Amino acid sequence: MFFFSLSKLMKQIAHDTPRVHDHEVHDLSLAVHEMSRLVEEQFAELAIALRSQQNDVTKAIAVTTEAIGRLRHDIDRRAVAIVANPSLSTGELRSAMSAMRISLELEQIGRLAGSVRRSVKAVTTAIPPQIASRMGQIVMLVLTQLRHVHDGYARKDANAVLDVWRSDEAVDQIHNSLFNEILAAIAANSRNVSFGAQLLLCIKNLERAGDHVTNIAESVCYAITGQRILGDRPKCDTTKFVAV
Repeated sequence: MFFFSLSKLMKQIAHDTPRVHDHEVHDLSLAVHEMSRLVEEQFAELAIALRSQQNDVTKAIAVTTEAIGRLRHDIDRRAVAIVANPSLSTGELRSAMSAMRISLELEQIGRLAGSVRRSVKAVTTAIPPQIASRMGQIVMLVLTQLRHVHDGYARKDANAVLDVWRSDEAVDQIHNSLFNEILAAIAANSRNVSFGAQLLLCIKNLERAGDHVTNIAESVCYAITGQRILGDRPKCDTTKFVAV
């Protein structure tokens, strides 16, 4: 009789507990997609800013950063509401928790874009074309990685996301080369110290943005497969430079 009553009670609890609706998880994913789109927009504008070195472009990046912050808070609120539901399935839990982690990484990328914007704006001397061009290459690499991981998230394609995770070395290689070139310019002429410091900060923040994209790739893989990526992330950053 006791077991029968317990079974009946459990069935009643399950019946009365509100289910997480599919549209809630779907809406959460849409918010992540919108946030990713805004960050991609930032990097596209950053590429333009490096080519033209125009301040009006960098102002647009600042406005986008504020929108990204608002979205981050909205995603957290939605995800917490989903996670708090006791009828949550394993897949729904992974999706909600991964969305929170992805939004955190996206916000960090947005902040780094804002930092690069401020550094570019602070440079009073025109950035040499060859350095601006290679900085633009890093921006476009990060943008391409971000678009690919975004696409993999939308299509639930773990293999495509893994390819992004493995491609971080390309950003490191350009960063290392530029780092050494800027250091040589500083050593050759002391008047380049302030100018060079801003450029070093720029390229380090761009390299860090690439790291955050690979963090997103790890979270997306976990959301899709339920498995962590094993092994060390491919890295070849040899500068040991700490950004402020």
